[in-house]
Amino acid sequence: MNTKDEIMKLYEVEFQQDGFTKSENVEGVNPGHAFAKCIKSNPGAKMLRATISSRIANREFWIEYEAPPVPREPEKSHRAGKEQTKEFEFMAQVPIRP
Repeated sequence: MNTKDEIMKLYEVEFQQDGFTKSENVEGVNPGHAFAKCIKSNPGAKMLRATISSRIANREFWIEYEAPPVPREPEKSHRAGKEQTKEFEFMAQVPIRP
């Protein structure tokens, strides 16, 4: 199952940046995804924790996730350049049947 098929959840991600503790609501399919999105939008920040909450039968529950010990910077996306096409000589020899 890829990210597009999974349900997005709202996490409150707490981080330190410029000597201050800040928090940001971030959507993600899991806590790791939320941390990665937060790192991408706040370069140089140190992730502390992510919290998700829900209400079931008039009771509120929280789950707190600690940040990974050594978060890595998200990889820059590799966007394809111009499309390149190449004709293969052997294709002219392949019979095509209707």
